[in-house]
Amino acid sequence: MMGITPGIFFARTAVHYSARDLFFRENNGFIIGLVGGTLLFLLTGQAALWLAPLLVSVVVSVQTRRLGA
Repeated sequence: MMGITPGIFFARTAVHYSARDLFFRENNGFIIGLVGGTLLFLLTGQAALWLAPLLVSVVVSVQTRRLGA
């Protein structure tokens, strides 16, 4: 049952990205998120806990509109 969701995900994103590009973006996004989250927390402290979800929701919203979903 757990394998159904990734299969659907890869089938739908194959139109936009190859698997190689998708994993490249995923890995870079993970590293950028770790570094960005650490820097954001170091610079803003507790405000990062309020700012980070807002920033993520804006990025997801923009990317969703760009893909036409």
